[in-house]
Amino acid sequence: MTLITESNIETFNIEFLEKLRDTLLPKLMSGEVRVKLEEEEAGIWTKVIL
Repeated sequence: MTLITESNIETFNIEFLEKLRDTLLPKLMSGEVRVKLEEEEAGIWTKVIL
């Protein structure tokens, strides 16, 4: 990949994550969306279910 392509991909990833944060965070904070955590058998890994 060229430097320009890598930069474009990184910019897209950052913008996508910012939009996801800006959409989900207010809903999580208000309780509109809840997250259920389930522990795996080993008790080490946690899975997030929306």
